[in-house]
Amino acid sequence: MNRKKIKYLHEGNYVAEVEVEVIETSDEWSPCLSLEDACKLDDIRECLKRGD
Repeated sequence: MNRKKIKYLHEGNYVAEVEVEVIETSDEWSPCLSLEDACKLDDIRECLKRGD
């Protein structure tokens, strides 16, 4: 089952609100993010660090 969730990223004086899709399964790694959403969070975090 997948559901949308808002993640808040904090870097310095900046905050970004990012919508991601959380993947819930019956295995022990649940819940997790898709690779695409994980990369999106990393990219946004880097932008915040640079002050973009």
